[in-house]
Amino acid sequence: MKKLYFVRHGESEWNVLDKICGSTDVALTEKGKQQALDTGKKILESGIKADEICWAGLCGGVFGYVPQHG
Repeated sequence: MKKLYFVRHGESEWNVLDKICGSTDVALTEKGKQQALDTGKKILESGIKADEICWAGLCGGVFGYVPQHG
Protein backbone atom coordinates (compact mmCIF):
# COMPACT_ATOMS: atom_id res chain seq x y z
CA MET A 1 0.00 0.00 0.00
CA LYS A 2 1.27 3.47 -0.87
CA LYS A 3 1.46 6.17 1.77
CA LEU A 4 1.27 9.94 1.55
CA TYR A 5 2.98 12.13 4.14
CA PHE A 6 2.48 15.85 4.71
CA VAL A 7 5.06 17.89 6.58
CA ARG A 8 4.84 21.61 7.21
CA HIS A 9 7.74 23.96 7.59
CA GLY A 10 8.93 25.11 10.97
CA GLU A 11 8.09 28.44 12.56
CA SER A 12 8.43 31.43 10.23
CA GLU A 13 8.99 35.09 11.04
CA TRP A 14 5.38 35.78 10.07
CA ASN A 15 4.09 32.97 12.32
CA VAL A 16 5.61 34.85 15.24
CA LEU A 17 3.80 38.03 14.15
CA ASP A 18 0.47 36.18 13.60
CA LYS A 19 0.52 37.17 9.92
CA ILE A 20 -1.06 34.91 7.33
CA CYS A 21 1.18 33.85 4.49
CA GLY A 22 1.20 31.26 1.76
CA SER A 23 2.58 32.77 -1.41
CA THR A 24 5.13 35.16 0.09
CA ASP A 25 8.65 33.90 0.71
CA VAL A 26 9.15 34.42 4.45
CA ALA A 27 12.27 33.25 6.25
CA LEU A 28 12.18 30.67 9.01
CA THR A 29 13.15 31.74 12.51
CA GLU A 30 16.07 29.96 14.17
CA LYS A 31 13.48 27.85 15.99
CA GLY A 32 11.83 27.04 12.66
CA LYS A 33 15.13 25.99 11.10
CA GLN A 34 15.79 23.66 14.03
CA GLN A 35 12.25 22.26 13.77
CA ALA A 36 12.81 21.52 10.07
CA LEU A 37 16.13 19.79 10.74
CA ASP A 38 14.64 17.76 13.59
CA THR A 39 11.75 16.65 11.38
CA GLY A 40 14.13 15.61 8.60
CA LYS A 41 16.19 13.56 11.04
CA LYS A 42 13.06 11.85 12.38
CA ILE A 43 11.98 10.96 8.84
CA LEU A 44 15.39 9.44 8.10
CA GLU A 45 15.50 7.57 11.42
CA SER A 46 12.03 6.11 10.82
CA GLY A 47 13.16 4.58 7.55
CA ILE A 48 10.56 6.34 5.40
CA LYS A 49 11.51 6.02 1.73
CA ALA A 50 10.18 8.67 -0.63
CA ASP A 51 9.49 8.08 -4.31
CA GLU A 52 8.68 11.76 -4.76
CA ILE A 53 9.19 14.93 -2.74
CA CYS A 54 7.08 17.99 -3.53
CA TRP A 55 7.37 21.41 -1.94
CA ALA A 56 6.08 24.91 -2.48
CA GLY A 57 9.44 26.16 -3.74
CA LEU A 58 9.61 28.85 -1.09
CA CYS A 59 12.43 29.21 1.40
CA GLY A 60 10.68 27.35 4.22
CA GLY A 61 10.06 24.29 2.07
CA VAL A 62 13.50 24.20 0.49
CA PHE A 63 15.33 24.66 3.79
CA GLY A 64 13.39 21.82 5.30
CA TYR A 65 14.56 19.25 2.74
CA VAL A 66 17.14 16.89 4.22
CA PRO A 67 18.53 14.48 1.58
CA GLN A 68 18.91 10.82 2.42
CA HIS A 69 22.50 9.57 2.41
CA GLY A 70 23.59 6.02 1.66
